[in-house]
Amino acid sequence: MICKRSDPNLNECLKEAIQKALSFIENGIDKFRIPSMQPIKIKTWTVQGTDILPFEQHYQNGQLYNYASSTIDQVQATITDNDFSISINGHLPMAKFVGQYKIDNAIFYGQNLTGNGTIVYIEYANVFVINMTGRVNRNGDIPILQITSTVHNNTIEDLDINLDTFHIEQSAKHSDHLNKHWKVIVDELREGYLEMYAVAFQNIANSIFSQLDYDKLFPK
Repeated sequence: MICKRSDPNLNECLKEAIQKALSFIENGIDKFRIPSMQPIKIKTWTVQGTDILPFEQHYQNGQLYNYASSTIDQVQATITDNDFSISINGHLPMAKFVGQYKIDNAIFYGQNLTGNGTIVYIEYANVFVINMTGRVNRNGDIPILQITSTVHNNTIEDLDINLDTFHIEQSAKHSDHLNKHWKVIVDELREGYLEMYAVAFQNIANSIFSQLDYDKLFPK
């Protein structure tokens, strides 16, 4: 679906185009090196500590599920010959993250959570905004849009956290403790997690735009 830069209904065109594209690229397209969105894979990431949670959280082999099933509610974009910016508002009933974690010296509200294993957390009623900006590279054979900045923000109504440390009682104890204080965790650590998502979204966007002629994708 082509959206012209001069279209007075550009934002509505983009909203429809993005909604359709999500299902098209849900499982990735190997031929064009476009990675899967179900799940979105996050190889490694570290969330920095805070005053209340004064320890780093290290993640490997992360998998983020269900963003390909998002409903796009609103799009606002500015597209010129050389610059691009877009704000995408959407929602999904549930987003799930699965990965391997490792934390050391992890004292949180009197409980020692130090350990490693598998983490699964589920965000309910996820309402999100993704802002992307980029620049068109016209030095090659075709003009290519490169997204250079992505900011992700969201709100959720509930969060369920499950830690599997291969010790059943310890896993249940740690999980219950985290779920009891999930709102504190979200307030303290949201920037680190949102940045993790933003980097993953930007990588997917650039894998798509790198295949396409900007002037044909967004003609005047």
